[in-house]
Amino acid sequence: MTSTGPWHRWFAWRPVRTEQHGWRWLRTVERRQLTGPTFSPMDSPYLWKYRPTPNDRKEVNNDHQT
Repeated sequence: MTSTGPWHRWFAWRPVRTEQHGWRWLRTVERRQLTGPTFSPMDSPYLWKYRPTPNDRKEVNNDHQT
C-alpha cells in the first residue's frame, strides 16, 4: 500500500524531474513524500514527487528562432 503526504515547498539544490514540466534546478519547487513497501534492505522506504510552484509552471522554450 502506498500513501502520500502533503505538498510543501523545497529548494531544488540538485536537479529534480517534475511529471509535467520537465527538470527544475536551483529554484523553489513543491514536493511530497510517497511511502510504500521496500523491496530490499538497501531501498529507501519513501520516494519524493515534485512539481513546480504555481508561479513557475510555464514551460520554458529553448528553441531560438531568428
